[in-house]
Amino acid sequence: MPRKPTINTRLQDRYLRQAIRLQRYVGGQQRQVVRFLDRDVFPSVLGRLQTRLESIRSRGFDRGPHTTKRYTQMLVDTREVLKDGLGKARKRLTGDLRDLAKVEAEASLKAMEAEAGPVGVTFRGIDMRTIQTVASQPVDGQPLAKWWRDIERGTMRRIEREIGVGLAQGETVDQMVTRVRTNAFPTTRRNAEALVRTAATHVSAQAREASFRENADTIKGVQWVSTLDLRTSDTCKALDGRVFPVGEGPRPPAHPNCRSTLVPVLKSWRELGIDLDEAPDGTRASMDGQVPANLSYGDWLDEQPADRQDAALGPSRARLFRAGRITVADLTTSSGRPLTLDELRES
Repeated sequence: MPRKPTINTRLQDRYLRQAIRLQRYVGGQQRQVVRFLDRDVFPSVLGRLQTRLESIRSRGFDRGPHTTKRYTQMLVDTREVLKDGLGKARKRLTGDLRDLAKVEAEASLKAMEAEAGPVGVTFRGIDMRTIQTVASQPVDGQPLAKWWRDIERGTMRRIEREIGVGLAQGETVDQMVTRVRTNAFPTTRRNAEALVRTAATHVSAQAREASFRENADTIKGVQWVSTLDLRTSDTCKALDGRVFPVGEGPRPPAHPNCRSTLVPVLKSWRELGIDLDEAPDGTRASMDGQVPANLSYGDWLDEQPADRQDAALGPSRARLFRAGRITVADLTTSSGRPLTLDELRES
């Protein structure tokens, strides 16, 4: 049954469409950080390791304190190369998040103005200082730099472990380098990808929240909307559809790799102090102040036109979805071409 055409249901549609675009943008950012690791960071680390290991091997591993000293220095040098590379990745992500905060704040204002502006409701945007604050806030209680330090330390622990195993088994330098590449770096890639998504979800939610606070006289609540599929956590399943006061309650990300989003719930005419039950003639939807229906993400997606389903799922899986051969719960990944920041802004 079609949903009642209220301002809030239309706002929900706009915010969920923006959430889909955000996920495509984040997918592109994840691929960029992995490419940077693979092309710049990991080769430098492996090159330093190989040079130092060959030097130690040429002098022999049985010279007691001298070998220990060279081995320790090798680890120090390797850590410095890794730290420098991850530091560059952190700076790039920090800049991207600053731009993302601005785009998401603008998108939030644009959505509210597009739906409620025509019926006489005005909204305020947030200033650049607030946007800068949003982009620099800790992610899940930790500064972004701390997350990258954790990735660095975890990577070094895995490198030391793999080198230790290689030495114990009498492997060649090439074998030990291959061991590090194969066993130590995949986890670093996954952790970096998770950090990119978690940080982007955090910045998006905080930018929206700042926009909601700026318009708290018009917004009576904030609804949590989760992407419900096989990857959805129990926490996000439980929070899906719940409404919290502006500035209160949990906010995404609820956990690493969280994909949940926020949707504003506007007040009705009566709640705004206007003696009207419905919007004026000629407007597209009533402003009744009701919370949008608690649809699952799959139910919402089922109502969307084919081009939006293609954007959310990828063309091949979207065709299967429309044919009833799969549901959102059957999906484990989303696909589709990633968006650039300019495309995210223009959507």
